[in-house]
Amino acid sequence: MVALLKLKVWPAFLILGASAYISVLLAIFKVLHLPIPFEEYTSAGLDIWSGLGSIVGLVWIYTIVTQLNKRRNDDDKVSLTAFNISFVGIVVVMILVVWESMDTELQPAAAVFLYSFAFIFHVYTNYLAAKLMVQAENRDDVGMTLLTFIFLPIGIWFLQPRINRIFEDQFESIDPNTPLDHQLDQQRPG
Repeated sequence: MVALLKLKVWPAFLILGASAYISVLLAIFKVLHLPIPFEEYTSAGLDIWSGLGSIVGLVWIYTIVTQLNKRRNDDDKVSLTAFNISFVGIVVVMILVVWESMDTELQPAAAVFLYSFAFIFHVYTNYLAAKLMVQAENRDDVGMTLLTFIFLPIGIWFLQPRINRIFEDQFESIDPNTPLDHQLDQQRPG
């Protein structure tokens, strides 16, 4: 999971953004009744792509929060109980939405209920990530950082360089243009 924090901007953007853009594109095609490539796999493909994008994004945020909290002093650490509950809540809502959409159409009241909880959990996890990140940098712009977390994958362009700077003393960023054997030689002791 820590490997997600080592990435430069472009690979992070592609990993976190590709599935989101593909799922949005499939949804637009479906709403506009346009011919969709591989139409027989569309509903399952849409669920898989959006689920994959959400899972990768959640793992990225979870890694940021846990790693930033580890770097804090013992008396200054944040309790991650509410964060873990929110994180599990998001995953449960994702599973319920996918499971419900496989069987029947989601009822409007259930959809509002599930998406409201997902929204609250999502905002809280992003708020905690933004708060810990701003504190690690000794800045005071939690609001702007929160907005960049909420508007992923566009926010990657602003967040990933800051994450690389915060953790540069802990590990070197992986440069995708460097051959793998060279990166492995640098990591070996002695």
